Amino acid sequence: MTNKYILHFIINNNNFIKRSIFLLITYKDILIPDRFRESTIHREFLADETESDRARIVFSSPFRRLQQKAQVFSLEHNSAVRTRLTHTLEVAHLGRSIAKKILFGLDKETKNSLGLENIDKEQSFIDIVETACLMHDIGNPPFGHFGEQAIKKWFKKNIHSDLNKSLKSQLKDNEDLIKQNKAIFTQDLEPDFIEFDGNAQGFRIVTKLQWNRDECGLNLTVTQIAALLKYLNSPKELKKDKKISKKPGYFFCEKPTFDKIWEKLKLLPTQRHPLNIIMEAADDIAYCLSDIEDGIEKGIINHAFFIEKSTEEWKNILSKYKVNDEFYLSIIEKTKKNYPQNRFYFNFKIALTTKLINYAAQQYIKLQDNILKGSEQCSLFDNKSPESLSLLALKSFARKYLFTTKEAENIELAGYSIITGLLDKLRILLQYSMDDFQLVLKDEFKTSLGYDTDLERRLVHKLPKKYIELYRYCIKELTNYEANCKYAYEWYYRAHLIVDYLSGMTDNFALELYQLLMGIKVGD
Repeated sequence: MTNKYILHFIINNNNFIKRSIFLLITYKDILIPDRFRESTIHREFLADETESDRARIVFSSPFRRLQQKAQVFSLEHNSAVRTRLTHTLEVAHLGRSIAKKILFGLDKETKNSLGLENIDKEQSFIDIVETACLMHDIGNPPFGHFGEQAIKKWFKKNIHSDLNKSLKSQLKDNEDLIKQNKAIFTQDLEPDFIEFDGNAQGFRIVTKLQWNRDECGLNLTVTQIAALLKYLNSPKELKKDKKISKKPGYFFCEKPTFDKIWEKLKLLPTQRHPLNIIMEAADDIAYCLSDIEDGIEKGIINHAFFIEKSTEEWKNILSKYKVNDEFYLSIIEKTKKNYPQNRFYFNFKIALTTKLINYAAQQYIKLQDNILKGSEQCSLFDNKSPESLSLLALKSFARKYLFTTKEAENIELAGYSIITGLLDKLRILLQYSMDDFQLVLKDEFKTSLGYDTDLERRLVHKLPKKYIELYRYCIKELTNYEANCKYAYEWYYRAHLIVDYLSGMTDNFALELYQLLMGIKVGD
């Protein structure tokens, strides 16, 4: 690859400012061992660092909690049906497979020119993709995307009344100061909650919430954190018409962390880490195929129904995109011919997955130069190829015949009520003044006005100590702010404390806590 020059920029106060001129980035630039806090263990090879990152995820409690978070069917008793954890493990396997295919497809000269000149770099390439896959759903709240919607809608309804009550309790009749704090909150901080997303929460978990030693969280390499990020903006910067900006990748308070990582890796502000694109492809393959297999396992659909209706969806997709191709039908027919119907889907899934893995690797190699420049941000399946259209057909099938079934929707409705109910019970902590909330955290029995804190103290006792420690760390920084905005920021961190607690729950725990707080069920 010939040397080319590109301008890199950083964003400062929403303006593009020329930063410097760099050689076109290679993997040498973006596969690095740097961490926010230097590790106490000396590791000679980059692959040792990436292996450490993987271990930090696998041995973390948020990763373990994925075993009781739903992929599609929540609170499922059938162990053969996927949880978010088993889905994650499948995505990680597919990610490794695609990464290995990519490396096998690159000749030695290309590898050397790109900074993949030895086995250490190649193994690190694979490890980073795998760990990004292991992390990709780690921020999902209970009950999945419906849980996200419940959080967003609750805050849209209640955020202003609860903030106002807290500010009035703290500032009494100082209307000017109340108005200033409200304005600051609405401008910068409010979007974190009304545009809450599991992607941003995942970034927060690995960079902050796992307070094992300090505010660096799991202290992953900056490369590994970057490979997690599919979206490159905070909630206040959403652009629904652009793929990398339609959802938040991090919250407002984590923007400095994001900026430091992107500057360290010399990535453009609009440039995803190249290995994230591989992770995304692995996830696309996994959930399209596995969700349907779970539907068959639960008896919602059968093999014959799948063959008939997915074929219809394939034909509809071909008509929509004005394409004529037998790719999908040929796999269907070959599988029908070679296997009995009760083993059809398993073997169909294997055949299609193999082709999709090969295609994803070939696409990455084909687009690699543009990906490294930052000019190629699309999915590896964002085109009219038969492989891409096959995934669209499967997604359409799942939306029509799986996600709208009573088995899926009834649990989602219950999950929505559970999340909303928990927030209703916890909201009293958001209505306290800043000073009174500090008294509750100290386990004081009375507020500043002499009111009992019996209920509030018991609710605070439920909050994880790690999350409270992070909240307190953030509050210490408030002394650096001018007096006219510290109350807005304190309430912001307090709201994140509540959401951190809620979003970290498993489906089962959320149900049990809801039943407890509602007085429906106490103990076993």
